[in-house]
Amino acid sequence: MKRMIGLLLALLLSACGGTDRGDTAPDPEPRGERILEIDITPAESRDYAAAFLEASRLGMQSTSLSLDWTVIETGLDSSVQPPQPIYQSDPALDYLAIADYCYPLTDTAVSLTLRPVVTLVKNLPPDLQGLPLDDPRVIQRFEQLIDHVLEKLPNLHLTALVIGSEVDLYLTDPSRRSAWQGFFPAVADYARDRYRALYPGRTPPPVGFEVTHRGLLGDQASYYQGLMAASDLVGVSYYPMDDRGQVQPPAQFSADVTALRRLYPGKPLYFFQLGYPSGFDPNPLYPELGQGYQPSIGSSAVQQADFIDAVFEVWDREAGQIAMIDFTWLHDLSAASVRETAANPAFGGNPDPDPLFYEFLRTLGLAGWSSDGAALEKPAWERLRKAAAARGWPQSAKAFCQ
Repeated sequence: MKRMIGLLLALLLSACGGTDRGDTAPDPEPRGERILEIDITPAESRDYAAAFLEASRLGMQSTSLSLDWTVIETGLDSSVQPPQPIYQSDPALDYLAIADYCYPLTDTAVSLTLRPVVTLVKNLPPDLQGLPLDDPRVIQRFEQLIDHVLEKLPNLHLTALVIGSEVDLYLTDPSRRSAWQGFFPAVADYARDRYRALYPGRTPPPVGFEVTHRGLLGDQASYYQGLMAASDLVGVSYYPMDDRGQVQPPAQFSADVTALRRLYPGKPLYFFQLGYPSGFDPNPLYPELGQGYQPSIGSSAVQQADFIDAVFEVWDREAGQIAMIDFTWLHDLSAASVRETAANPAFGGNPDPDPLFYEFLRTLGLAGWSSDGAALEKPAWERLRKAAAARGWPQSAKAFCQ
């Protein structure tokens, strides 16, 4: 099982100063039905179980699990007619089985993202890759995938079932958008029906897809408004960066949520990704600074902490509409992890990414780590802990999969 946990971690990685207003915020709204989720990334010298324990102490109710279609379906058996999908069965790589066993032990829910589309790329099995998403063969195979996934999760509480991650970054032309219009409503309806059939008496998890906040508010806003009729929620990826690679002020979150609320009155908002990079501070957390690094995304650890305060203030105000927030990430990525992520075609395919993108991706964590790999909490960590405690999220230590 320990080996299984380590491999699960590898997949899960594929995604000071200022006024501490957490002590003085007036009358925080009780958490009620709101869901606090944390995207768990570990410190450099620690494992996923240790990071899970830290996240539970911050008030985590739910965490995220994102799986490419091709991670679950590993091939096609042509010895039978019609050919049938081959699904991952290695116990060390069967992430669905690991999740169904481990997370219920600590009463931790999961928002599960299945990725036929992830950021810049379409992610289909090789024999389907050349087909549009609305091709009946693609839809039928993805429905088979849904059957397999739901059957593997009899014990796991799903916060949501998400189909596609930051899909607007792939849906960049009319033909792709038209194909998604045919694909998503069909497979979403199928997922709801199959869940009800497999688990009668249970309420199906809300089904939706994820779009960047800029995609939801931009030129294609009406396109996504139309699609939301087929979705149970508005799935949002939120990183407040401008076109120049610079971070926007924490107060921007309030304006963006107001704009989303106007577009989607009464529709629950699920922030499946929400993060604010701290930027490189002049300290040993970031050895890049000693290698002549000059550009900056214009952020700081103070701004990141203030962003946490701003988010909770807005969440209190919009408690009836913001159903869930996933705080992304728990710890910074290492320099090697950034290069590995950036080398993935879904994120640009460049192992030596633009310095501003590198700094953004590297510093999203609520904590960094010292040269010996020990976690070093940034101010945002304590702001989150205090804000969650003030609203009644339990902060008890939970041991992962033990």
